[in-house]
Amino acid sequence: MRTYRADLRRLRLGLAGLVGTLVTLHLVIVVALRSTRDLFDLNSEANVPTWVSAAMLATVAVGFFLLSDVDAPVRRRGWQGAAVVAGLMSLDEVARLHERLADLIDTGRTDGMQVFAWVVPGSVIVLAIAAGLVRHVRTLPRPLALRLLVGVGLFFLGALGMELVGAAETDVALRTETFDVVESSRLYLATTGVEECLELMGESVLVLAVVGEYQRLVARSAARGSAAAGSALAVDAVAGASAGAPSLAATVEAASVSDDLGAGAGAASHPDAARSAER
Repeated sequence: MRTYRADLRRLRLGLAGLVGTLVTLHLVIVVALRSTRDLFDLNSEANVPTWVSAAMLATVAVGFFLLSDVDAPVRRRGWQGAAVVAGLMSLDEVARLHERLADLIDTGRTDGMQVFAWVVPGSVIVLAIAAGLVRHVRTLPRPLALRLLVGVGLFFLGALGMELVGAAETDVALRTETFDVVESSRLYLATTGVEECLELMGESVLVLAVVGEYQRLVARSAARGSAAAGSALAVDAVAGASAGAPSLAATVEAASVSDDLGAGAGAASHPDAARSAER
């Protein structure tokens, strides 16, 4: 128990340090220094933050799948469904499926709402998935359910909520023909940094929740196995002792018979002594 809790503390510190480092690099290199290099730009693609985000979502997907194997059978399908959703989210981080969705939607507008047109159908998809997983979440222990809800809430607050803020800024920029200026402004870069930071924080909470629950279930299963093995050994020992030791009545009867036989043998071996005793 103490071991996996210590592991969770180390994992928590590691994830906090990782997210803090990425956000700091974004603020210093991209926002403050206005560097055109996007290796640590939280709003760019195919870079370090994107890889970290996709890796954490993939970890969550694998964790959900493992939980479907060690948790109660009634929760198996729920965990498997959650694993599929997390896997698709990881794929989206790399392939930018939501942006491709925006390209397929023609709103007839040329403002920022067209650029972020995927937010509305994306929100509908998220609500549909959430409705499908509500039943599963209700079966979970309350602490675990709260952690998962906090993680998902932080992620979509950044993915959808802050995306709408970015859409509003882009809308103003396109209307005033200052899109290039706004896109490179510190306010816009800071806004996108907050968006991606919320997503990374949500992913970190999900990783911690999944890893902690998996370790807890494995430790509980191991403890139950040890207790069952100990009980079986105790039962075998008692059964063996009962089979090998004679009953008290049998022991007393055997001792009595042995005494009688000994007395008879003694009398037969000394007939003269017996006659003298009779005289």
